Amino acid sequence: LQRQIDTFARSGALTEALSAVPVPVVAINTQRQIVYANAAMVEMVGVDTPEALMSLRLGEVLGCSHVLQGEDGCGTSEFCRYCGAARAIVGSSEEALLGEEARIIRDSADAPAALDLRVTARPFPLEGDVFTLLTMTDISDQKRRHTLERIFFHDILNTVQKMRLAVDLLSETDGEEADMLRETVRRAVSRLTQEIRAQRDLVDMESSELTVVPGEIRT
Repeated sequence: LQRQIDTFARSGALTEALSAVPVPVVAINTQRQIVYANAAMVEMVGVDTPEALMSLRLGEVLGCSHVLQGEDGCGTSEFCRYCGAARAIVGSSEEALLGEEARIIRDSADAPAALDLRVTARPFPLEGDVFTLLTMTDISDQKRRHTLERIFFHDILNTVQKMRLAVDLLSETDGEEADMLRETVRRAVSRLTQEIRAQRDLVDMESSELTVVPGEIRT
């Protein structure tokens, strides 16, 4: 293990290039132990130096809640077969490049409860050893936006369907019933406006462009 760590430590051009990559990158050996981590990875997990990550496995570094549930730690629990990171590592021995999505459930009180990652694995031979280079992209915001957009469109379609039904019935009714249908349309338009404004605020919030407008409310 120390020899492999030293192999990366003395390959200056390689480590300099990987450190310039803006996404987290780690190299693991055949025992899935980390032998190299770039600056983005160090920043992602919140440690001071790359040396703090050496010999650890990916689940241990990311604080996966299933690490202690396997007989031999990370990668050996019954949950690991569904882990995109584990699948990418295993599959990369058969394919030159493999990408998987991984949802890491974390047990750390100082970190988000879950982490959604896009993990790409590629075999990497170096000085007689074959390592696996893993690149990780945090896609938590993409997953969150996808969920919010799906809810938004669902609500919008439901409201429009209600409006369309009420408008269709208006041509067939009059009097008090027509007044009720017009009120239904009015409420639906109001709800539609609120939904669109809420979605706009969410988009602005995600892009850090939401302007806070203080207001007074009654208890």
